[in-house]
Amino acid sequence: MSGSHIVSRNLPIPIPDKVLTMTWDSAISYVLLNTLISYLSAGLFKSNVHCSTGVVVPPEIQHDLSLGIKYMFFKPLSKELLSETWKNFQIKLRWRIYFLFKEGLDRPFDPDYAVDSDSSKRPPILPQWMEMGLIMGRRYVNRISSSTQVETAKATLKKLPFAPEVDRIHRFLQDNNYVVTMTDKNLGLAVSERNWLRSNKLRLLLDARNYKELTRLEADKIMSIKNSQMRELANMTLDHDELSILKVDKYFTSLCTAPDKQHTYPIFYGISKIHKKPVGFRPIILCHSVVFNLAAKFISKELKPIIKSSPYIIHGTKELLQRLSQLRINPTRKWFFVTGDVVAFYPNISLQSCVSIVSNMYKDWLLARTGPPDSDKYKQDLLRLRIFKRAIEIGNTQLITQHNGRFFLQLNGLAMGVADSPDLSN
Repeated sequence: MSGSHIVSRNLPIPIPDKVLTMTWDSAISYVLLNTLISYLSAGLFKSNVHCSTGVVVPPEIQHDLSLGIKYMFFKPLSKELLSETWKNFQIKLRWRIYFLFKEGLDRPFDPDYAVDSDSSKRPPILPQWMEMGLIMGRRYVNRISSSTQVETAKATLKKLPFAPEVDRIHRFLQDNNYVVTMTDKNLGLAVSERNWLRSNKLRLLLDARNYKELTRLEADKIMSIKNSQMRELANMTLDHDELSILKVDKYFTSLCTAPDKQHTYPIFYGISKIHKKPVGFRPIILCHSVVFNLAAKFISKELKPIIKSSPYIIHGTKELLQRLSQLRINPTRKWFFVTGDVVAFYPNISLQSCVSIVSNMYKDWLLARTGPPDSDKYKQDLLRLRIFKRAIEIGNTQLITQHNGRFFLQLNGLAMGVADSPDLSN
C-alpha cells in the first residue's frame, strides 16, 4: 500500500498508509488538515441543487451548478469590448462637460431619464488639461487589454480549485433535455425537464380566471394604443417646467415602435416555488424593453420618497436587523415573531382600487409640499399629478404577454416584472 494516494479531479494529493487504519472521523480530520486552504474555501460553495419531478442529476454536476450562474461561466477579457466601452464613455463625458459649461451647474439632470443618442456628430474638444486626462485614460485601457493580461486571466482560471466543467454540464443538459432556472425566494438553481417546465407555464396562462388568450391582431391593436398613449403622455410633460428640462418626453417615446417595425411584447415565464408542496410557479412578465414599462418606471421613481418615509415598510434584511438590534425588550417575558403571507399577493390586488388609492396618496403627498392655489408651483404640481395618473393607467392596465408565439391579456391584479409593481404593492 506504500505510496497510495487519493486523486483529486485537479491535483493528485499523496495520502500516507496510516490513514487507512484510523477511525473515520480521524481520517477525515487528517485529510482536511493537510488540504490547501484554497480547496477548503472553494468546497464551502459546493452543494446540491433542486431537481424537479423526474429529474436525476449526478452529484458532481449538482456541485458545479450550485456555484450559481454568476460564478459558473468565465468570460475572458475582450479587447474589443474594452475599447468600445472607452470610446462610448469619452464621447458621453465630452458632451456632458460641454453642456455643463454651456448651461451651468444649476440645470437639472436625471440619469434615469437619459436616452442614448445615435448622433454621429463629432463630440466637442475639451480644455487641454481635460484632453490630457482622456489620453492617459486611453493609454491605461490599452495597457490592461493587452494580450498578456488576457492570457494571465485565462491561466488564473485554470489554477482555480474545483473550477466547473461547463462543457460537461452543457452536454448533460442537452442529452437529457434539461434546463436550469432560478427559484422563487432566491433558493438557488433548479434543474427541470424542458417540456415539463413549458407545460406548467402554459397551465398558468390557460387559467381563464387570470388570463385571456388573444389573437395576434388583437394584441397588436392594444400595443398600438399603448404606443399612442405614451406619445400623448410625452406631450403632457412638455408643459411641465422640470420634466421638460429633464427631457422626459424623449424618455417616454424612446421605446415606441417605429412604423416599419413589429411591437415588442413582454415575455412570460415562471420560476419554481420549491418551498411549496407540490411545487408551484410564480408568474413573471418581463417588461424591461417594452414601451409602457417606461410609464411604470416613472411611477416607481415618483413613489420612492413616499415609500421611504413610511414606517411600515422595511427595505431589506439589513434594515430589519438594524431595527431589531434597537429593540429594548424585557428578557423575563416571552416574545414571539409573528409572520404572515398573502397567497398570490400581486394578482389578488384589486387593480382599480390600487390605482385609486395610490393616486390619492400621491396627491396628498405632492400637494402638501406646494404653494398657494394661485401660485405657479401649485399649477405645475397639478399638471404633475395628471401626468402621474395617466402614467399609472398606461403602465399597469391592459397588460399583454407572449409565450411561444401565443398572446395573453392579464385580467387581474399586478404583474411581477412591471417596474412599479413592488412600489404599488407596498
